[in-house]
Amino acid sequence: MIPSITQRMRIGSFNDLPAIETGSTSPRRVLQFFLLLNFLLMGGCGFSSTSEQASTPRVEPSPTEEVADGESLFPKEVSAASTTSNVDVKETPAVSDSDLEESETEELSGKPAEFADIADLPTQKFISTLNQLEVFKETDDQFRPYDPITRGEYLTWMFHANNAIRSDDDQLRLAPNFDPEFTDISASHPAYKYVQAFANAGYAVGYDDKTFQPDKQITREEMIVLKVGLDTGKDYKPQENLHYFKFSDADQIDERYTGYIWQDRVRKNGARAFGTVKSLKPKQVVKRHEAAATLAKIEYSNSETALARKIREEERQKKQ
Repeated sequence: MIPSITQRMRIGSFNDLPAIETGSTSPRRVLQFFLLLNFLLMGGCGFSSTSEQASTPRVEPSPTEEVADGESLFPKEVSAASTTSNVDVKETPAVSDSDLEESETEELSGKPAEFADIADLPTQKFISTLNQLEVFKETDDQFRPYDPITRGEYLTWMFHANNAIRSDDDQLRLAPNFDPEFTDISASHPAYKYVQAFANAGYAVGYDDKTFQPDKQITREEMIVLKVGLDTGKDYKPQENLHYFKFSDADQIDERYTGYIWQDRVRKNGARAFGTVKSLKPKQVVKRHEAAATLAKIEYSNSETALARKIREEERQKKQ
């Protein structure tokens, strides 16, 4: 018995349908033809309908998905705006180089602000480095580079420079406020503890009459005597051959100081302070920026190396 068309559609076997004979005019054959056509239009051969295609979401390739030819659909670096349009991305404000420098400056604990009145000085580099080493602790925000400096102020700077630049084995210690070495400086003077520290350590910093004269403006020759004494720790005898100094005014140098000035030809304290000069002008009062320049180096230790060491130590402490 031949199954009906309805039974055949339910079974879903298209191949079992009887073939339509060409040229047949039987009504039954015509009916079978239209039923077969209807079966094909309703999806009997397995074609997806339009509604099914519309309901299936389209899967977009991810930025890292590879296409058939091996090339990425997107560049390796894709901006956040092009790949995450629905994500709220908070922009980080740009940081300028100047802001970074200021933040790094603030992180360096104890780094003083730069003096506003030392720009364009020939000794500016020395002053800036020493300032970061806190040599000028007793100085306000104005350096006053062209003002004269007193003997007490210079020894105060010299004490701080020595302890900032030299190794731990060569540190000077502050003296107790009793048994003063000099008769004209009391314990209440700002420079007393520093002057006394040098005297207790055995440095010759005063005059033969047991005075120090802390408020006297220091001269060029006296400054070189004090600085070379710190560099070498020695007492130099007068140098007789004054022509070796190559200063046109060598005969004006105090005889007691010629040995120190002779030694300074290799230590170059005067050269850092005054530049290359033909005359020393030994009795001339020293300016503050000149005095600072002599402290950029203590014997064989220099301030730039000491500053680099300080920065490394601060960075190490921050990491702990």
